[in-house]
Amino acid sequence: YVYIFKDIQPESSWYRAGLRDGDRLLTIDQRNAILITDEEMRSLMDERTTAVTCEVIWHPELFLELSHG
Repeated sequence: YVYIFKDIQPESSWYRAGLRDGDRLLTIDQRNAILITDEEMRSLMDERTTAVTCEVIWHPELFLELSHG
């Protein structure tokens, strides 16, 4: 999977950490994000009580504005 952040809310911890729409997650706790399944990712993020270390990069060519309709 490739994880692209979208709809980062200004009041969220993600926003306060500096993440913005279009940022691509490269690693989380030194694990390659591409190798982490969606289920694992949810588990990593939902069950956290301590800080995580993430490496991100802005990839505008990978960010697609998705519309419903």
